[in-house]
Amino acid sequence: MQGSLKKLVTPNYKDRTKASFKTEPKLRELTSQDDSIIYNIDQLLKKHYDAEVSAYSIYKDPNYLYFFKSLINNVVDRIYYCFDPDSGVFLGFAHFKIKGTTLVLNNIIISGEYQGEGIGSYLLKNSLRQLAEEGNDFAFFELEVFEKNVRAFNWYIRMGMDVVNYNNWYNITSYFRNDMAGSPGGYDKASFTCVYDQNGFKQLMHQGLHIGTLINETHLIIRTEIDYNLWRKIHWYFKESALKSVCLVSKKKHDLFLIDKSFLLRIPFKKLEFT
Repeated sequence: MQGSLKKLVTPNYKDRTKASFKTEPKLRELTSQDDSIIYNIDQLLKKHYDAEVSAYSIYKDPNYLYFFKSLINNVVDRIYYCFDPDSGVFLGFAHFKIKGTTLVLNNIIISGEYQGEGIGSYLLKNSLRQLAEEGNDFAFFELEVFEKNVRAFNWYIRMGMDVVNYNNWYNITSYFRNDMAGSPGGYDKASFTCVYDQNGFKQLMHQGLHIGTLINETHLIIRTEIDYNLWRKIHWYFKESALKSVCLVSKKKHDLFLIDKSFLLRIPFKKLEFT
């Protein structure tokens, strides 16, 4: 086994939770038959994150539930949930993705009323232990967390994780709502097209160049560094489309309205302790 998770687990779980639970929660891996759990996870994802950021999340897209269900049987996706064995109440879940020798934590969310009782530590500790005991030889463990999620960020730093990268999330809607001087030369709305990617999410393209992902037809998230001329063309597309809001994710510092900052954290897997 690759290590133990002492830094993650509450020293005495039952002491922390005896007011709410008679027995320790149980952990299970999600299957395609767990319809009610899948529904609960989908609802948690839609409601959990900061409203300004989540507006641009694929979790808010109508296609997401279908996409999430397709992940359950993927060999690189591992999804665990925990519940109270006495009442059967769903408590939270963790979704991991295996990327080569790196184990990525996509999400770990505990239902709001059960937060602060050590359940997140229990869920992460036992999920990691199970993955390690299966013989997976991971080199790194990594995840992305938003700066405003102070509690989670501090938890991961206490685990010994290091910041290795970051992204700035800007709301640039007001920029597109402002009038620019004249229409850009060569602007043609037909040059913008929408295509569905392999996961069923709609992507905005301009003459073969990927611009960003459309969420609910009304929100656009741009992850591409764009030159000024194309920026002006997107501005005119914004004015003539159903778009209501636009977000730019960039490592560069811009004089724009900053919603939040996301950090990529990493730690060598062997440094995790889970006994």
